[in-house]
Amino acid sequence: MGADRAGVEHAAARALAGARTLDEAVPEILEGICVALGWDVGVLWTLDDRSSRLTCAELWRRPDDRLAAFEEICRQRTFERGEGLPGRIWESGNAAWISDVVADLNFPRKPVAERAGLHGAFGFPVSGLGVMEFFSFEVHEPDDEMLEVAVTVGAQIGQFAERERLRDQIEVQNAILEAQSEAALDGIVVVGPDARILYSNARFAEIWGIPAEVLESGDDAEVYRHMMLKLTDPDVFLELVGYLSEADEESRRDELTLNDGVVLDRWTAPLRGPAGEVQGRAWYYRDITEAKRIERRLRDNEQWLAFIAEATLILSETFDYRTELERLAQLAVPLLGDWCAIHIVEDDGDLTPVAVAHVDPELLDTVREYEERYPIDPNGTTGVPAAVRTGQSILYEEITDDMLVAGARDEEHLAFVRRLDFRSAMVVPLICRDHVLGALTLVAAASGRRYTKEDLRLAEDLAVRAAFPIDNARLYQERARVAQTLQESLLPPDLPEIPGTELAARYHAAVETAEVGGDFYDLFEAGARTWGVALGDVSGKGVDAAAVTSLARHTLRAAALSSRRPSDILAILNTALFEQTEHDRFCTAVYGVLRPRFGRIEVTVACAGHPPPYIVRSNGTVEALSCVGTLLGIVESMELADTTVELGFGDKMVFYTDGVIEARSEDGRMFGETEFERLLAESATRGVAAAADLITNAVIDFQSGRPRDDMALVVVGVKSSIFRRQPRRRT
Repeated sequence: MGADRAGVEHAAARALAGARTLDEAVPEILEGICVALGWDVGVLWTLDDRSSRLTCAELWRRPDDRLAAFEEICRQRTFERGEGLPGRIWESGNAAWISDVVADLNFPRKPVAERAGLHGAFGFPVSGLGVMEFFSFEVHEPDDEMLEVAVTVGAQIGQFAERERLRDQIEVQNAILEAQSEAALDGIVVVGPDARILYSNARFAEIWGIPAEVLESGDDAEVYRHMMLKLTDPDVFLELVGYLSEADEESRRDELTLNDGVVLDRWTAPLRGPAGEVQGRAWYYRDITEAKRIERRLRDNEQWLAFIAEATLILSETFDYRTELERLAQLAVPLLGDWCAIHIVEDDGDLTPVAVAHVDPELLDTVREYEERYPIDPNGTTGVPAAVRTGQSILYEEITDDMLVAGARDEEHLAFVRRLDFRSAMVVPLICRDHVLGALTLVAAASGRRYTKEDLRLAEDLAVRAAFPIDNARLYQERARVAQTLQESLLPPDLPEIPGTELAARYHAAVETAEVGGDFYDLFEAGARTWGVALGDVSGKGVDAAAVTSLARHTLRAAALSSRRPSDILAILNTALFEQTEHDRFCTAVYGVLRPRFGRIEVTVACAGHPPPYIVRSNGTVEALSCVGTLLGIVESMELADTTVELGFGDKMVFYTDGVIEARSEDGRMFGETEFERLLAESATRGVAAAADLITNAVIDFQSGRPRDDMALVVVGVKSSIFRRQPRRRT
């Protein structure tokens, strides 16, 4: 039964460590506990606030037809305080055990349970959430130690639920901040269900003519009064800012004309909580008065509308902005000009052409030759350099020969320019967040077109659309570089030299995000002829995860100076994490102590909610080390066990994070423990470096070269050289 109890703790810890939400974790917890105990049904009961009764929130059972009717009654039934097993536990707040429900006097589901063949049952409270109960076909005598373990698991689940609730509140605030950062050029107001203004930005006040002191006063009624003064028809006020009914969850977009002739592009979307519930509504306003005037002129120009739609699609497809801009330049001709060129400001100030297109394919090589032979001088006073330096668009309605002569560098340059037949041109800066990123140039040549101020406004609209993807891509790339640098600082720069021992370590970060991952490993000297090896997985990503990772590594190293038992060292780390109350973070970890002996290595390991390492024997035998424990940072005190094994010649021990076995392919298949164990057996005859490469390459290939989660791997083996027989010297 001791192994069963450990399995219960491990099942709950593994589910909580790998889940983002409690809804994801509960089914795995119910199944894991049943499997660990060999029981047959698990049920979670939660409190319904409206009826004040316990209702079935989740149920797991074995695929046995006898249990179908029992599942149905559980899903339909509710319990009040003191009623049945769930009600008794709810009322007392204590775990309870029933040896045989058929003989129990307070078990309303007895007839159905008896027909299903169920007998043994126990349950425990889940702090702040409800009750969990489990059933078995067998009669089981009470196990007080099991109930103690169950109460601990219930507390862990409750703490996880509380953290999830706090995280949900934070995500609502982050949603507001994200809306601000993404639409800072627009007026934004967020309205709650009671018509209370939750948030507004300066642009909102500017568009509606609301004095700053009114906005800062928090007097919503005064804010609304100023808005009504701008409306031609005050009856639209409720539709304008009022919170739509909760049933209206649609995003909408329309236009609004104010009494001073200003035209606003207005769109609204529900503000949702983590569970998808509507918690308010955000309204966005953009002044499109000038754009509407241009739009009226082009209302019948379907080609222009199709161009904008396609351009927007192109600019949103990838973070490779150079490819995006090349396609955009090709799309711009001949609709907007005979020649389109896009230049980007590099970090050193140079202006680099990243895209060029010409309506005449035969002249395209000539245009490219022109760009190469006569690169733009960043210090120039006209054209692209002037637009980049001032941030102002430049319109050349008509380019005369005198202008060409004045701008030519020499006679050869003048002849080249005349060959390109410039007639009219526009140069528009690419600006995002007050930074000039480059310039878009449109040239009219053989077509004889002459650009006007209205054409310039269209080009500026296109430049605005093009600037954001460039800026986003650069920010993403910079963020990725920073994350990589920070991640590398959290990993050991070199592996230690351990006598008689071979080491290999591999780390691969997820490619879907540009954030610091939570996986880490470390190997270091921990005493006289003793070395420590650690792997861990911190919840979440980003700066907070990096801080916890750094805390974990330094705590483990410091703890190793005062203790030699891995369980004690992990307990010290647990205390450090638990005391970091300002951070809602926890982690799993495995820690081992390596003691090289002649021809072998003694390894002592303790696990805390982390997948146990594998032992790979030289004969190809693969076995997972018996090593379980609760994840770190959840409860103040914990019990951990140490396991010692011996590695001989050709043996290896493989430490890993769950990014290895939980890797998923593009079609959703999981890599899994079976395939992992097959690779471990295949690596039995290989060195540690070759074994590490075999495993990591297989996992990456399984994900088509794009890991979706971080993974870390450390392989420890005995050096073969220490077993080579040395020839005796003759004396």
